[in-house]
Amino acid sequence: MKKLVHILLAGILLALAGCKQEADESGLAMQTVQIDIATDAGTPTRTGDVAATPNHFVLEVYTDAACTAPAIEAFGGQHRREQTIGQYTLTLDRAQTYYLLCWADCGGSVYITDSNDGLKAVSLASSTSIATEAWAGLRTIPAGAVTAGISPLKRAVAKVVLKETGVMLAGKTLAMSFCQPTLFNVCSGMATSKQSDTGERTINITTPFIGGDASKPAIISTEPPVYILASMKAGEDEAEAKNVIDFNFAYDGQTPFTVGNVPLRANYTTNLTGHFSSIYYEDFDVSCEDVWGSPDVDHGFALMDFTVDAAFTSYGVPVEELRTYIVPFVESGTTGDYTLVIDWGDGESTVIPPGYNLENAISHTYKESKLFTITIRSSQRDASRVQMPGFKPGLYHVGSGGNSNKQKLISMNSPMLRTDETDFKDTFSLCICMTSIAPGLFVNNPQVTSFSNCFNQCSKLAEIPATLFAGNPVVKDFESCFQVCGSLTEVPSGLFDHNPLAENFRSCFAYCGLLASLPQRLFGHNTQATSFNYCFSTCYLLVLHPNIFCDEATEKLTRFKDKVVSFAGCFAFCGTGSSVTNAGTAPALWEYEYTSAAGSYCFQGVTKLTNMDDVPVGWCQ
Repeated sequence: MKKLVHILLAGILLALAGCKQEADESGLAMQTVQIDIATDAGTPTRTGDVAATPNHFVLEVYTDAACTAPAIEAFGGQHRREQTIGQYTLTLDRAQTYYLLCWADCGGSVYITDSNDGLKAVSLASSTSIATEAWAGLRTIPAGAVTAGISPLKRAVAKVVLKETGVMLAGKTLAMSFCQPTLFNVCSGMATSKQSDTGERTINITTPFIGGDASKPAIISTEPPVYILASMKAGEDEAEAKNVIDFNFAYDGQTPFTVGNVPLRANYTTNLTGHFSSIYYEDFDVSCEDVWGSPDVDHGFALMDFTVDAAFTSYGVPVEELRTYIVPFVESGTTGDYTLVIDWGDGESTVIPPGYNLENAISHTYKESKLFTITIRSSQRDASRVQMPGFKPGLYHVGSGGNSNKQKLISMNSPMLRTDETDFKDTFSLCICMTSIAPGLFVNNPQVTSFSNCFNQCSKLAEIPATLFAGNPVVKDFESCFQVCGSLTEVPSGLFDHNPLAENFRSCFAYCGLLASLPQRLFGHNTQATSFNYCFSTCYLLVLHPNIFCDEATEKLTRFKDKVVSFAGCFAFCGTGSSVTNAGTAPALWEYEYTSAAGSYCFQGVTKLTNMDDVPVGWCQ
């Protein structure tokens, strides 16, 4: 069990060393013992990310195991000493066994340790005080011992961690109250309480959202952490003790609810997992773990983000409407069994519950005319399941009026969340201001079969990531995918290497006026492709080479064997720009082996090829 390791490394250590013997006036042998209570420097305990530093130490010495007989010789007539450092010097009878009660906390007058019962009745300053991190332990020094080993002081408190399976928004509150133990007996290791001892905390939600689901709940940040006095083992042979209490919660002033019979154990973390912001009955999962270190805050949502321009202008459209952006979800059906949080990038957020009617546009009006990054978060983190509705910025949305919503999109900064759409036709069509797209943009959507018109007329898109389609093994259709992307200058190597089922590349790069070069074997892995009509038509600056479809020297007789293939207009007017002096060498498609091939107008208007004289007339007109 890992508990001992955590406690030993993260605990407070009680070191006894440097014993010196002497005789008092009666001739009895006495010894001076140095005791050092300190934080282990190897692995500091975390409170958040900061190690807790005790600065209030109490040591009591007794001559019996029940700790009822004070050893007044320990401190020159006193059996107890309270101080701000953990170093003690004791005078002890070497023939006597001693029992030491040890306590340490972080000060602040949170605990009362000097009652008549001393460390057998450590109490909170009041019944409503909030506990802080504290440590306790019972140490025995056997008679005749001249040295002592190291013993850990375990925490006298439990930590309570709240984990949310739904959504909580910034600016909301979560009030919690509980009947808390207020007394701790260091001798027995037991914490006790009265019904009237009530602890209360109000947690302010400051992050833009907190959200999770049952498989990976999100941790609600509680600063300071929630500590509660709790019982511990009193000895190695005794059963572990625990306290069982009820917690009452109220989210943002809603009707309170109770999570009952929650176990607390000193030096353990108790996790309360459920939907704290729900107004409906909710089952909570309770677990008690022997790992103390505070976990990093994890808001638990899958996300995607993109940038829009709220300063986009259009003649005759009111400024307020221009600043309104509509999330481009498909406009039919409902969302699935997930929660969405739209972070608008200006400090405002919108929560979309499961089953939302998508006929109702989700929009936001900005107060400033500038760029904003919108983040869509989904409670469904499993990318093999649907995470959001169809997302198509290229669509013209109902209710957008004269507001050209699609022209506000500037960049797609991360991969899209998983949708249930198989047809990504027109997804970014006419997003004329979009300048960049994320590598692996579609990696979460392996089900897509068509990217037809996907980036049609994205005239400012200057670069295509090589891994753009790497996660789409079943796509068949790339027709007009990058048509009229007037800023593209090259196609990356391997762009279609992971799309073995692709069949249609008709007009894929047509009218890309600045496209100047193509990689070797651009279509080398697309052995099912048969339609290349107008694929590079009117790419005026494009310089050709023989290996666009395959390694022509070794594969031209097998690449399209037994296939009916169309190259009509494929390279029409390529390399005819005034700045082009050499249009390169055309692939000798007329020499490839096919069942049949349509090559009419394939090289229409092309005049600057190095092998121009070899091109049959039927392939030019």
